[in-house]
Amino acid sequence: MQTSPGARRGALPTTLPAVLTALLLSIAVAAFAAEPRLTAGAVTVTDGITETAVSYPSGTATAHARLFLPPGNDPVPAVVFCPPEAAPGAAFDARCRDLASEGYAVFVPPYGGNGSLFEVGPEEVARVLAGDAALRGHPRVLANQVAIIGSGHGSLTALLAVADSEPRRFRCVVHACGNRGAQDRAAAIKIPLLVQVGRKDAVADYQQARFMAIDIRKAGNSSVTIKEYTMVGHDFWFWTDPEEFGVDRVNQAQWAWEDMTSFLDRHFDGTGGVNVR
Repeated sequence: MQTSPGARRGALPTTLPAVLTALLLSIAVAAFAAEPRLTAGAVTVTDGITETAVSYPSGTATAHARLFLPPGNDPVPAVVFCPPEAAPGAAFDARCRDLASEGYAVFVPPYGGNGSLFEVGPEEVARVLAGDAALRGHPRVLANQVAIIGSGHGSLTALLAVADSEPRRFRCVVHACGNRGAQDRAAAIKIPLLVQVGRKDAVADYQQARFMAIDIRKAGNSSVTIKEYTMVGHDFWFWTDPEEFGVDRVNQAQWAWEDMTSFLDRHFDGTGGVNVR
């Protein structure tokens, strides 16, 4: 009886034995199960934006976060929005909905500050990166189109998450109202960076943030943008009430917010329904 050329060379049979097939299937299932996933909790809808309480594994613990989604069912780019404090308030939530209304999925990881505004521990950064990994498995998220932003404490969290992750994991990063806390990691921040500072900031030294951005540029990152705003202070993204802050300051704060969203838009590839200015 003649054998085929492939059989004479020791080629595998065209059908795998049942035992081998079962083994490969079990490996695939185990790999899928090992991927972190977001577990959904309570859901609320405000002005068409869906907010879901989510949880995910982070090390040996379970972390709790929030996810804001725009209307529709299609996958969209995502923004990891590191909060400035433990209870950032209604203005922060409104900004999350603003981003979602522009076509982004917005993921808010848990705040992990230990009482110091500009100290971020490795556990907090690890929780952010674990949440980002789980976020990328969500059916509404384009896994290769995720940016990370933060104001105040969240600005340092965002930069350290970039420094501690593989290069180009995030499309871009925005650091607002922070200090120079990531200066010693300058060489590890290789993606497009927007640094926004308010000259009236009485909490963070805006000059330190500028010096850090310059150091990141000197370390080889040619995509660093620094923007200064003369009338606004700390956490100006959330200065939305004219009665509290004054009309002119609120207008400049809105200008700063739009500078930030335009920066995000430029660094996504236009898919997912983002409104490019």
